[in-house]
Amino acid sequence: MPTDLPSFLMLLGRLLIGGAFLHAAYGNLRHFDKAAGYMAGRGVPLPRLVMGAGLVVHAVSSLMVIFGLWTALGAAGLIVFVVLATLLYHNFWAFKGPDRFHKRNAFSSNVIVTGGLLVLLAASL
Repeated sequence: MPTDLPSFLMLLGRLLIGGAFLHAAYGNLRHFDKAAGYMAGRGVPLPRLVMGAGLVVHAVSSLMVIFGLWTALGAAGLIVFVVLATLLYHNFWAFKGPDRFHKRNAFSSNVIVTGGLLVLLAASL
Protein backbone atom coordinates (compact mmCIF):
# COMPACT_ATOMS: atom_id res chain seq x y z
CA MET A 1 0.00 0.00 0.00
CA PRO A 2 1.42 3.39 -0.97
CA THR A 3 2.43 5.66 1.89
CA ASP A 4 2.75 8.98 0.04
CA LEU A 5 -0.07 10.95 -1.58
CA PRO A 6 1.20 10.85 -5.22
CA SER A 7 1.62 7.05 -5.09
CA PHE A 8 -1.81 6.64 -3.50
CA LEU A 9 -3.41 8.84 -6.17
CA MET A 10 -1.67 6.88 -8.94
CA LEU A 11 -2.96 3.61 -7.46
CA LEU A 12 -6.48 5.02 -7.12
CA GLY A 13 -6.37 6.34 -10.69
CA ARG A 14 -5.17 2.99 -12.04
CA LEU A 15 -7.95 1.18 -10.16
CA LEU A 16 -10.63 3.56 -11.42
CA ILE A 17 -9.45 3.61 -15.03
CA GLY A 18 -8.64 -0.08 -15.24
CA GLY A 19 -11.74 -1.09 -13.31
CA ALA A 20 -14.05 0.91 -15.55
CA PHE A 21 -12.44 -0.57 -18.65
CA LEU A 22 -12.59 -4.10 -17.23
CA HIS A 23 -16.29 -3.63 -16.47
CA ALA A 24 -16.84 -2.43 -20.04
CA ALA A 25 -14.92 -5.43 -21.38
CA TYR A 26 -17.22 -7.72 -19.41
CA GLY A 27 -20.22 -5.94 -20.94
CA ASN A 28 -18.73 -6.41 -24.41
CA LEU A 29 -18.25 -10.11 -23.69
CA ARG A 30 -21.88 -10.44 -22.58
CA HIS A 31 -23.07 -8.78 -25.80
CA PHE A 32 -20.43 -10.31 -28.06
CA ASP A 33 -22.84 -11.49 -30.79
CA LYS A 34 -24.70 -8.18 -30.95
CA ALA A 35 -21.45 -6.18 -31.17
CA ALA A 36 -19.99 -8.55 -33.78
CA GLY A 37 -23.22 -8.19 -35.77
CA TYR A 38 -22.93 -4.42 -35.61
CA MET A 39 -19.34 -4.65 -36.82
CA ALA A 40 -20.42 -6.92 -39.68
CA GLY A 41 -23.06 -4.35 -40.63
CA ARG A 42 -20.35 -1.68 -40.70
CA GLY A 43 -18.33 -3.76 -43.16
CA VAL A 44 -15.60 -4.87 -40.74
CA PRO A 45 -13.95 -7.99 -42.20
CA LEU A 46 -14.01 -11.09 -39.96
CA PRO A 47 -16.09 -9.29 -37.33
CA ARG A 48 -16.08 -12.12 -34.78
CA LEU A 49 -12.29 -12.41 -34.97
CA VAL A 50 -11.84 -8.64 -34.76
CA MET A 51 -14.30 -8.46 -31.86
CA GLY A 52 -12.48 -11.28 -30.06
CA ALA A 53 -9.07 -9.68 -30.57
CA GLY A 54 -10.42 -6.32 -29.40
CA LEU A 55 -11.94 -7.95 -26.33
CA VAL A 56 -8.62 -9.59 -25.42
CA VAL A 57 -6.73 -6.29 -25.80
CA HIS A 58 -9.46 -4.52 -23.82
CA ALA A 59 -9.44 -7.00 -20.90
CA VAL A 60 -5.69 -7.69 -20.73
CA SER A 61 -4.81 -4.00 -20.97
CA SER A 62 -7.32 -3.23 -18.22
CA LEU A 63 -5.74 -5.82 -15.92
CA MET A 64 -2.26 -4.49 -16.67
CA VAL A 65 -3.38 -1.01 -15.61
CA ILE A 66 -5.19 -2.26 -12.49
CA PHE A 67 -2.25 -4.30 -11.23
CA GLY A 68 0.45 -1.86 -12.37
CA LEU A 69 2.16 -4.53 -14.48
CA TRP A 70 3.60 -2.90 -17.60
CA THR A 71 1.22 -0.01 -16.99
CA ALA A 72 2.53 1.98 -19.95
CA LEU A 73 1.86 -0.96 -22.29
CA GLY A 74 -1.60 -1.44 -20.77
CA ALA A 75 -2.40 2.26 -21.20
CA ALA A 76 -1.14 2.12 -24.81
CA GLY A 77 -3.37 -0.91 -25.48
CA LEU A 78 -6.38 0.93 -24.09
CA ILE A 79 -5.54 4.03 -26.16
CA VAL A 80 -5.52 1.95 -29.35
CA PHE A 81 -8.75 0.25 -28.29
CA VAL A 82 -10.51 3.56 -27.51
CA VAL A 83 -9.38 5.26 -30.72
CA LEU A 84 -10.53 2.36 -32.90
CA ALA A 85 -13.80 1.90 -31.02
CA THR A 86 -14.48 5.64 -31.21
CA LEU A 87 -13.97 5.73 -34.96
CA LEU A 88 -16.16 2.65 -35.43
CA TYR A 89 -18.98 3.36 -32.97
CA HIS A 90 -19.03 7.12 -32.38
CA ASN A 91 -18.54 8.59 -35.85
CA PHE A 92 -20.92 11.48 -35.19
CA TRP A 93 -20.22 13.03 -38.59
CA ALA A 94 -22.22 10.22 -40.23
CA PHE A 95 -25.41 10.96 -38.21
CA LYS A 96 -28.06 13.67 -38.05
CA GLY A 97 -30.42 14.97 -35.37
CA PRO A 98 -30.48 13.49 -31.86
CA ASP A 99 -28.29 10.55 -32.91
CA ARG A 100 -25.56 12.97 -33.96
CA PHE A 101 -25.79 14.78 -30.62
CA HIS A 102 -25.40 11.52 -28.65
CA LYS A 103 -22.59 10.24 -30.86
CA ARG A 104 -20.76 13.58 -30.59
CA ASN A 105 -21.01 13.47 -26.79
CA ALA A 106 -19.68 9.90 -26.73
CA PHE A 107 -16.88 10.95 -29.10
CA SER A 108 -15.96 13.87 -26.82
CA SER A 109 -16.00 11.60 -23.76
CA ASN A 110 -13.65 9.19 -25.49
CA VAL A 111 -11.31 12.05 -26.38
CA ILE A 112 -11.21 12.94 -22.67
CA VAL A 113 -10.57 9.30 -21.72
CA THR A 114 -7.77 9.11 -24.29
CA GLY A 115 -6.20 12.21 -22.74
CA GLY A 116 -6.28 10.60 -19.31
CA LEU A 117 -4.75 7.42 -20.70
CA LEU A 118 -1.97 9.48 -22.32
CA VAL A 119 -1.26 11.06 -18.91
CA LEU A 120 -1.14 7.60 -17.32
CA LEU A 121 1.13 6.39 -20.11
CA ALA A 122 3.49 9.34 -19.63
CA ALA A 123 3.56 8.91 -15.85
CA SER A 124 4.37 5.21 -16.27
CA LEU A 125 7.40 5.65 -18.52
